[in-house]
Amino acid sequence: MAVAQRLLDSSEGLLEGVRTLLGLLNELKVDLSSSEHLGVLVAIDSGADEWLLGVEPALLGAAFRASRERQLHDYAEKSWPEVQQACREVLRLVGEHS
Repeated sequence: MAVAQRLLDSSEGLLEGVRTLLGLLNELKVDLSSSEHLGVLVAIDSGADEWLLGVEPALLGAAFRASRERQLHDYAEKSWPEVQQACREVLRLVGEHS
């Protein structure tokens, strides 16, 4: 689970990483309600739509884009400790299923 390990090491790309990790967990049929730590991943994913991920930067005004990027960076930094806990849980669960 390279995605979980990457999220343990850095908050960069946190939202995209969380979404990727959730996709992998769904493929593995992991019960996301089995742990409050895993629930954090679901909550972050649920709120990710407001961040305009995937919107072509040229379509956004420069000031708006810069403001959103700062907010996203702050959100990622604030959320990162909980994501790290979830990633540790994921690595533990995957290790049990290996």
